[in-house]
Amino acid sequence: MIARLLVAFGAVAAAVGFTVFGMATSYVEFHDDYARISYLLMGGGAIAAIIGIFWYRANERRLVELAEARAAAQQRQGQR
Repeated sequence: MIARLLVAFGAVAAAVGFTVFGMATSYVEFHDDYARISYLLMGGGAIAAIIGIFWYRANERRLVELAEARAAAQQRQGQR
């Protein structure tokens, strides 16, 4: 559950960071404060999304292994 939230919020934060960076560069003069915020949002969002993806994949793999072990145990009990 938390892994999915990390992926979702990380992707949104990175997208907002790109938007804010566009705002920072669209002014006549480069807006340093917007640029700093956009770098933090893009970097933090990307990192959160990547962590969430790996965390989700690890949980999914573990759950698949548990389901396979349960199915094998039920088959062994049915053969007896």
